[in-house]
Amino acid sequence: MSEEDFKEEAQVMTKLSHPKLVQLYGVCTQQAPMCLVFEYMESGCLSDFLRSQRGSFSRETLLGMCLDVCEGMVYLESANFIHRDLVIRDAYDFVHLICLV
Repeated sequence: MSEEDFKEEAQVMTKLSHPKLVQLYGVCTQQAPMCLVFEYMESGCLSDFLRSQRGSFSRETLLGMCLDVCEGMVYLESANFIHRDLVIRDAYDFVHLICLV
């Protein structure tokens, strides 16, 4: 991705806001490497959490997690934004059992 493409995509991302999205707080572009600064997710990634809790969730809880991701993705689609890297390692709020995109 070119520097200009990165900045353009970051500009679009700063306008996105939804309860099922990890919030973008800022963009560092003054020197390489450029980076995006997102809200800190103390709980870590979903894949590690699911492995550590294997078998302890009801089907309803797991379905709720899937629906959380779907809500975030529907919002992104409604904003004409394409998520290019949706993977299980994405953020997760363990306390409230909410998946974030």
